[in-house]
Amino acid sequence: MSRRIKTGGRLAARLAGVVVLSAVVAGVTPTTASASGNWCGNWLKDPSVAYGVKMVSGTRAYHGAGHFQVNQGYYGPHWYAWAYERNAGLGPALNWRYRKNKALYTCYPRTEAGTYTPGVPDYQAYKVQAELEGHPNVYGPAVYWGG
Repeated sequence: MSRRIKTGGRLAARLAGVVVLSAVVAGVTPTTASASGNWCGNWLKDPSVAYGVKMVSGTRAYHGAGHFQVNQGYYGPHWYAWAYERNAGLGPALNWRYRKNKALYTCYPRTEAGTYTPGVPDYQAYKVQAELEGHPNVYGPAVYWGG
């Protein structure tokens, strides 16, 4: 019986390692993801007002017949980043690292049917990643960003 428990424990540890490795490749670890909050501040609620909108290089990923990515644009004295999805069939979220405490936060659309999240400013975020909310969630590449 003791041998079965040890073998089962090793298998569980290996499977947990695969889950953690998959999340790390996606740019998010289970510890930080579970601790993340929905903090978007009151920064750029409607990114359509931004100028020079373009995709943050290296963030596009595909899902079904659509895609999702992190966009950036200039508004006021700062650049903002937000998650955007097009025909991907799931709501987007923006995962971002806060400059001050290096914690991971997640931003969601203002409405459930939204195709983009509010924008997070360059002076707050240094790493960004688009995500599609589903079962399971789908993660795009995480990249360093500074506006």
